[in-house]
Amino acid sequence: VGGPGTAYQARTRSGQINRPALRYLKDPYAAWSAIAVNAENDMVIAIDENLFRIVEYSRKDNTPPGAPLTVPRRVIGGDDTHTEMMCGAYIDPKTLEVYVTNNDTQDWLPVFSREARGNVKPDRLLASPHRAWGIAMDETRQELFITVQPVAVVVYRKGASGTEAPIRVLEGDATE
Repeated sequence: VGGPGTAYQARTRSGQINRPALRYLKDPYAAWSAIAVNAENDMVIAIDENLFRIVEYSRKDNTPPGAPLTVPRRVIGGDDTHTEMMCGAYIDPKTLEVYVTNNDTQDWLPVFSREARGNVKPDRLLASPHRAWGIAMDETRQELFITVQPVAVVVYRKGASGTEAPIRVLEGDATE
């Protein structure tokens, strides 16, 4: 994750470059990539893949006239969260934990508690395939489904963590 003072490392023909960036350019606006809703608990989770953050709103929020934006209830984001380029979200209906998929830059599926805020470590991390995209849950069977670009569905135990292996993988020409 870049930012003022962040070290930059690159290999070149003339050797290794390891120095802070001279300038840092980043779009200051959100780019919403996924949404999850839990109407019973008045939760809307929006995933901002541009600013690497998870934002929670009330489903009844309405931006007041003249206000630049609606103030979120909570924001989760920062280096400790293991989140970047997120594109999928799920809210557990019982625990209200928030699951998110990282796509291009981090191969982790972090899970955050209802109380998580700011730059916090996830309550649980699952090593996920590179280019994970969507997420769905079968609550009856307690199975977690992750779609992976370009053509796979990987299924884990709902409570899987660390480097736990998937229960099954759906991929290949025969799956159509």
